[in-house]
Amino acid sequence: MTQAYSDSRRESDPYALPDVEVFHSNDYPAEKDEEPLETGWYWRFCFPGCLPGDDSSGPFATEAEALVDAQEWSEGEEEEDEGEGGTLPRTAAGDMGQTLEHLATDEEGQACSGSTARAGGQ
Repeated sequence: MTQAYSDSRRESDPYALPDVEVFHSNDYPAEKDEEPLETGWYWRFCFPGCLPGDDSSGPFATEAEALVDAQEWSEGEEEEDEGEGGTLPRTAAGDMGQTLEHLATDEEGQACSGSTARAGGQ
């Protein structure tokens, strides 16, 4: 199992965590009442230490193909989320591209002019 970033540009961000898990179907045998996954590589959104938030996507022939698909899917979601102040990818935690104007305040609680506070500190 591999932890990776859906947006490779976030790898250098010291506050970002990998949000994609890439795994082989053999890593997760089916439970009694579940149908087994087809043999191959899969990906799903999942932060370290958290339960997966989405269904698995796959199967893919290689781990690299699964990761490329996850990153391409994330790019497509990012384009849909574009708006004022830039973009951030959608993640298992939800739409991180929402503007957080309520956090952009000065000491008196007044909105800072020209502020575009974004989730993830961007």
